[in-house]
Amino acid sequence: MPQKQKRQPAALFALLAVLAFTVVTAGSGATPTAWQAHAVLAIGVFPLILAAMSYFTPVLTRSGAPHAFVTMMPPLALAAGVLAILGLTHRPVLLAIAAPLGLFASLALLLWMHQRGRKAIGGAHPGLVWYEAALGCLALGLLAVASALAFPEHGTALKRLHLHLNLLGFVGLTAIGTLQVLLPTAGGYQDPAAAGRLHADIKFAASGTVLTALGAAWSPALAWAGLGLWLLPVARLIRAALKQRRRIIGWHGAAVALAGALIGFALALLSGALHAAGVLAPRQSIALFFIAFLFPLVTGAASYLLPLWLLPGAGPDEQARRRRRLAWGGGARTLILLGSGVLAAAGVGWAVFAAAAVLALFLLQLLLVVRD
Repeated sequence: MPQKQKRQPAALFALLAVLAFTVVTAGSGATPTAWQAHAVLAIGVFPLILAAMSYFTPVLTRSGAPHAFVTMMPPLALAAGVLAILGLTHRPVLLAIAAPLGLFASLALLLWMHQRGRKAIGGAHPGLVWYEAALGCLALGLLAVASALAFPEHGTALKRLHLHLNLLGFVGLTAIGTLQVLLPTAGGYQDPAAAGRLHADIKFAASGTVLTALGAAWSPALAWAGLGLWLLPVARLIRAALKQRRRIIGWHGAAVALAGALIGFALALLSGALHAAGVLAPRQSIALFFIAFLFPLVTGAASYLLPLWLLPGAGPDEQARRRRRLAWGGGARTLILLGSGVLAAAGVGWAVFAAAAVLALFLLQLLLVVRD
């Protein structure tokens, strides 16, 4: 097993992510500023996803635990994120350090992941390709923002390219690729079609990401085509989840939060179409992406995975007990986050405080479980 009865670093980064979400949301108003959005992504999401990938890759490739060099990539990503925030708020020169540092962490993990996939007996699980594509998008996005620093006359287009490669590419591909497996696991049901969907749908999601990013930077028509392609795998996953709705829907549970995140991602794609049509401002779409998709995703995933990451050697009864404590209120929390995301995108300022309140409550649940 990849855990080796050892506490996983992903547990710490999950706590850090929820803390960052709570603090930023409480102080952001209706829409996040540039540095607040980067705090969510660069400090909360970037190291957490790299840590989760480091954990799941040995499972997807049926291989051993990552070596020490690989385990240093999430902390390196965190350092890059901190430098990026300092660069945005105090010293812009630090951005020239943050981008290469983040690029190194992402490419190092991508190379390790690819090597593990090539050596996997019988081939790697198709979910690995989604992770590789996500890291590839992240690397391209970091190159785009580095290019914006070098060529300021193209800065606006390159920053838009960077933003969409990060949101739809790095976060979106990771999330939808993981949900195909994690949602049935958390819901306690089998989805034998998941591997087939992962194999077939990566081309739509990856090409949809690239077209949307290029469209946001230079041609709105491409963005419409890209969003349409992205909707195909999302719709197929929603249809599969609806067949198991009795196992998913409830006032408590991790699965209901993950399903809510899936709905939130679909809403974020639709908001992207409205943004391309000039109806929504970029920050309104980002607020929806964060509150209605990202926050339910991380709270739902943490509800199920944190006990495993914290106590890999504990018995199933003990892990189930902690999962129940974390998943308490999952349905209500997800409804509030979905509603708050839609209202925030519509410009309702107080909606973010409702989101911050439920995040703070979940952070308390996390801390109590960690302390237990």
